[in-house]
Amino acid sequence: MRMIKNENYKKALWLINEQQFHIELEKRKVEEILTMIQNADFTKYKNRKLKKCMSIGEAAEIAGVNTSAIRYWEQEGLVRSERNNENGYRMITIAELRKILVISSLRKTVYYIENIKQLLNDLDAQSYDKIESSFSVALENLSNQLLYQYKGISELLKYIDLLKR
Repeated sequence: MRMIKNENYKKALWLINEQQFHIELEKRKVEEILTMIQNADFTKYKNRKLKKCMSIGEAAEIAGVNTSAIRYWEQEGLVRSERNNENGYRMITIAELRKILVISSLRKTVYYIENIKQLLNDLDAQSYDKIESSFSVALENLSNQLLYQYKGISELLKYIDLLKR
């Protein structure tokens, strides 16, 4: 609003556009991960062949999260890693990477740790109906975010029009 009051309309509108772009990226990520979950043969992700075990850095890069997030999720009991006997580094399996991808896609759609733990248990048990339902809710939440944003843009444009008079 400060930009609008200072008559910097274009910059404010570009910031709003950037937020819409982030919602679209999040939607794509949720859809990709849902497809990945439905695919029993999880050996590739985003055209990248996956190794049976990878470092925490590699897993973070693939999932698009920070290594500190993975460490936190490990602390919370959401994911597990094994230590490499040679160097002591955390090693992430494909099954755990799958969990990391689920967490990273659902964490922004108001899921609490306990809900995520249950979903990860469902993932381990291959109870995909519950997981698909959760992803549907996540997609619906993103659609609602976009709708609210458009309503806000509509009001903002009216406000800008008033300021210009």
